[in-house]
Amino acid sequence: MMRASLLYKYGGFYFDNDVLTLKDLTGIRNSIVIDWHYSIPNTECKLENQETSTTLNQGNMHFEKGHPFLLEYLKLVNKEYKDGLKWTAIGPPLMHKAANQFLGRNSSLKSEPVNTPNFTIFPSFVFRIYMPRLPPPSPKLFGSDVNSSVYEDFMRCSYLLHLSGPLKHLKIDGNPRHDIYSYLGPKICPISISHLKLF
Repeated sequence: MMRASLLYKYGGFYFDNDVLTLKDLTGIRNSIVIDWHYSIPNTECKLENQETSTTLNQGNMHFEKGHPFLLEYLKLVNKEYKDGLKWTAIGPPLMHKAANQFLGRNSSLKSEPVNTPNFTIFPSFVFRIYMPRLPPPSPKLFGSDVNSSVYEDFMRCSYLLHLSGPLKHLKIDGNPRHDIYSYLGPKICPISISHLKLF
């Protein structure tokens, strides 16, 4: 609720604190992404598969101050929120409903990429949501080593990497051929790998 309220009042980006920036975000405006973990880009960074989600991810988005989509969403929150509901009750599914209403579509329709002059819904690979325990296209993080180019292919069309998922079960061992965190650590935060043995 506060994310959308603050963006509506001030404008700007909202990112969860487990997000790594991979590319320049200058061109990202009034944008949100489909909440779908199997989003696969083709060689031209276009959506290759069909996303079938009815949620929009609130962990990564940009909107200008006073954007009417956020107002649409906040009106729905005001109407549908009841004390005691889980946060997800007004989270990604309600954001999806607000988007469909904003676009004049049936709210039961599934999310799909949209590109209008003042509102964009990206395929989820643009703000990559990384779930380490899901099957391909995510590279394996357990068992045998992989060529680290697997990770580059995985993130090739992504502006962000959202490090979500059940990370407490993940062994980060400093081997960049074994897990994506050990691969990214030296690139993003060299000290993190050098201090692995402290934890």
